[in-house]
Amino acid sequence: MLKIIFFGAICYAGVYFILNFLGGDDKDVQERLGKLDSITATGDDKTSSMFNEELQKPFSERVMMPLVRSVSKVLTKSTSSDFIGQLQKQLAQAGYPGELKPQEFFAIQVLVFVVFLLMSIGICAMWIRDNFVLAIQVIGIGSILGVLVPRLWLTRRIKDRQHEVVLQLPDIMDLLTVSVEAGLGFDAGLGKVIEKLKGPLPDEFRVILREIRVGKTRKQALKDSMERIAVPDVEAFFSAVIQAEQLGVSLAKVLRVQSDQLRQKRRQRAEEQAQKAPVKMMFPLVLFIFPVILVVLLAPAIIRAYDIFVVQGQGPAGD
Repeated sequence: MLKIIFFGAICYAGVYFILNFLGGDDKDVQERLGKLDSITATGDDKTSSMFNEELQKPFSERVMMPLVRSVSKVLTKSTSSDFIGQLQKQLAQAGYPGELKPQEFFAIQVLVFVVFLLMSIGICAMWIRDNFVLAIQVIGIGSILGVLVPRLWLTRRIKDRQHEVVLQLPDIMDLLTVSVEAGLGFDAGLGKVIEKLKGPLPDEFRVILREIRVGKTRKQALKDSMERIAVPDVEAFFSAVIQAEQLGVSLAKVLRVQSDQLRQKRRQRAEEQAQKAPVKMMFPLVLFIFPVILVVLLAPAIIRAYDIFVVQGQGPAGD
């Protein structure tokens, strides 16, 4: 019981430290609390519905995000622009999960590090406080996990998004090729893709069209999109479109060639995965399936031999 109380006190101290020393005075939170007070003080239907909407928001949006924003305001002052730019690029490649800004993601990293550090300290205080070396190792492992977990999550989101783009690209290329060959322009073809399909690549096309409408050139919009997606097939496709626009080549022919190449790459990628399947199946077969088969086949014989030679004494030991 004392260990649980001690662990809770450590967690409370960590939260108190985050709220008071890192968070500071958050004006946004104070304003929201003031609005809630005014809403509860009045009995209008409109204000009561606003109060209900505020309460129906998820916990992360009502509590966690204000905390993250307050921590990000403090950390932004001591963070280099190069680091923020690198996080901005990675979040763009991940599709801006949760509409996170780089400063907010960095604040989440710091909070996760503090949580893992407090958890490791609590574990050491409750169970392994007598072994100083092991306690240092546990605290070190907890600190490393606190640093790596947000990064691994972001890397996983980037890989998942790129995988979805690779799978969706051939179908999008076919639709775009048919649209351009039917007489539509490239921008109108992108609009047709956005209208018919959903996914990370149509969302990226929507951003491209929005940037072109606000005055950015198509070449620059496509180059910026190449950096946000970071998929070789998409980079080759956008580069071919840029070259066709500069050289005056028929865009329909370029799209047709690109579509055929992507179909061929997809077929080759599927054949490659099929060739890798027997090698990947070898390890579970050897480690899990073959031992079970041997046990099923040899266990009756071993039990029978043990019964004859040992229990009944008919072997050499029984003579």
